[in-house]
Amino acid sequence: MKFGERMDVPKPIEKLPEQERVKRLHHQLGVIYDRVYLTGDWEGQMTETVEPDAPIRENIFENKSVQDIDILVENIADFLKSVPKTLPAFISPKDMETLKGIHDYNRRLFKEVVQNVHDILKQSKKDIGFTSDIELMKCIDQHIHYFRDLPANLPRGENTDRSPVEDERKAAEGLQKILEGLSAIIENSKPHE
Repeated sequence: MKFGERMDVPKPIEKLPEQERVKRLHHQLGVIYDRVYLTGDWEGQMTETVEPDAPIRENIFENKSVQDIDILVENIADFLKSVPKTLPAFISPKDMETLKGIHDYNRRLFKEVVQNVHDILKQSKKDIGFTSDIELMKCIDQHIHYFRDLPANLPRGENTDRSPVEDERKAAEGLQKILEGLSAIIENSKPHE
């Protein structure tokens, strides 16, 4: 560490080696997963569709730290295959007035975020010099504060009495902002005709 350099400030993503970037992305996806899913029910533990004796698989967003992009892409693909059976087929505007409806909506948004992350990472593995993976990581970095315990703009020491509905709406806003950023990255990376 150089004189005057702060220890608590994370390094810019583009200055990190690939393993550290992947580790940071994996961790941030875990933070979002924890905030959005809460129950770990992507495996169907909370639905009738799972057989009682079905083995419980490890959640890729929690336990071990993933530092290899190939492993992260593979694990995300597994998540994307498993999660649809736990999501409601339709969420009506009336559902969005309830805590459960907003929570289900957030779970669906998270699946879309993870699908976009998967697509960008997969494409970046194919194309040499493709920097969209770094842009993806910057996008998530920029909006990760939506998924922390306290809002980014809340002064230190100030208490918050946010309701669970407000928390769910805040998570929805963060997921939508991430989706907008990822959609722009995907759109900009398409070959222009």
